[in-house]
Parts: sequence; structure tokens; C-alpha cells
Amino acid sequence: MQRVFTWRRLGSLVAGLVCLLILAGCPPEGEPVPGETRIFDGILFQWCPPGNFSMGSLDSELGHQENESPVHVVTLTEGFWLSKYEVNQWVWESVMGDDPFLEYPDYPMVTRTWEEVRAFLNTLNSKSSNVTYRLPTEAEWEYACRAGTTTRLYWGNDPSETKIDDYAWYEGNVDLNAYPIGINPVGQKKPNAWGLHDMSGNVAELCRDWFSNYSSGWVIDPTGPSTGEAHVVRGGSWFDPAAECRSARRSKQVPHGRSGHVGFRLVRTELQRSEF
Repeated sequence: MQRVFTWRRLGSLVAGLVCLLILAGCPPEGEPVPGETRIFDGILFQWCPPGNFSMGSLDSELGHQENESPVHVVTLTEGFWLSKYEVNQWVWESVMGDDPFLEYPDYPMVTRTWEEVRAFLNTLNSKSSNVTYRLPTEAEWEYACRAGTTTRLYWGNDPSETKIDDYAWYEGNVDLNAYPIGINPVGQKKPNAWGLHDMSGNVAELCRDWFSNYSSGWVIDPTGPSTGEAHVVRGGSWFDPAAECRSARRSKQVPHGRSGHVGFRLVRTELQRSEF
């Protein structure tokens, strides 16, 4: 699904040259457009442009939780590349080395602690130059999930939850008798408007921020507090009911925690950052 070597099956010389650029981590020239796909270090990314959005949810939103208030305006001054899919076992192995316990290459990488995810990011960054791979901030995550929408789900309000099966794996449509339990390969459901898959289900996703209450005013490029007890987790998962798969939904996980329904995805930026 994210395996760049399938490009080598293309027979033309032009395709071969493009493949070499991709494998070298060199994107095509030109300014990206919202939802454009490029490949860096063998991983598919979607472009999320800079912009403003209203973060959080109103009390009137179906499924609203208190920690999603108050709704506040956020400005993101820099665009960013967000991985098209949740990091799967194949990507984890390609960075960290062979692991005999990883048997499902297209399934999201779960049950990893915060420090193990940091180790993955450090290793990936050590193999790259002039770029940084990191977790998205909570604001970046919600902005990318919404992809320009203001509804409770990125496919609409869906009050009777008749469309969610097309877009998300959640408690109501997974096979709890299957193995691995509940979880599914990445990218099987429809993407949002910017081409991102599984933002509302399959597994919830770690963000770089420490969990805290929202600001009541307009904020620019928020990154959360410098310390805390737990990190933000965004989105719903196979373990959650439909009402918890909303764009505004937030939860948390302690740094040493492990969960079979929490994974992560990557931001790629040319800005050098010390925090992941």
C-alpha cells in the first residue's frame, strides 16, 4: 500500500527517472496544492496548506465532550506534509529493522509507547537530511482531518450515521472475532478532501502535544504546554462508537501507555525541530 518499489514495474525511462527521485527523497519541483500526494523516503504524504480554522466543537454538536470546548480560531502559518496513512508495520520495520513479531505489514503500528515512537522518529531522521519527521501537533491534526470542512465529520454531519461505514473502521463495523482483533489494513476506507485515509477510525493517533485545556482566544501555531502527564490522542478507532469518530474528538495517553487502538502518523517539514 505504501511500497514505493511497485513504481519499478513501470517500463518507461521517464517513470524510471521519477522513481529514482522518489527513492532519493527528492520531490518533483513546483509548489504543492492542497491534497497533492508526494513520496518521501518511501512514504506517501499529502499536502496540507497554511490557513485558519475553528478548532473544537460546540455544546450542540452530537457527541460533544467538555474537553472539546471552547471553540477557538487557530492560524497555521506554515503548510505541512502529513502521511497519507497511519504508519503501518511495513514502514516501522523499514525504519527500525526486522521484527519477527510484526506479521501484518499493511496494518497500523500499535502498542508502542511514547518513547518507542520517539526512537522511531529519531532513527528516521538520522537517515534523512535537511528535513524533520515528527508527530503532528494537535491543531495540525484537526486541521488536516477537517480538510476545510466545518461539520462534525469530514464527510458531513451524518446525524443518523448512515455514511460512516464508507469512511471509518469503528466499533459498529469491525470483526471482533478476527485476528488481529478489530484493527484493519490502512487505506481501505474513503479519504477526506485532502486524500488522508483513516483520520476518523481504524486507530486513534498520537500527537506531539501534552494534553491541556483549550485557549479561549485566537492562537497561532499552537504546540501545547511544555510539560504534562499525558499526550493528546486524536480521532476515533475500531474500539470506539461512531459518536467518538468526530473531527473534534480528543483523548489522551500517558507516555508509558500501550494500546491496541492507538497509532500515529507523520509530519514532514523542512524546518528543523528538536521536539517530535
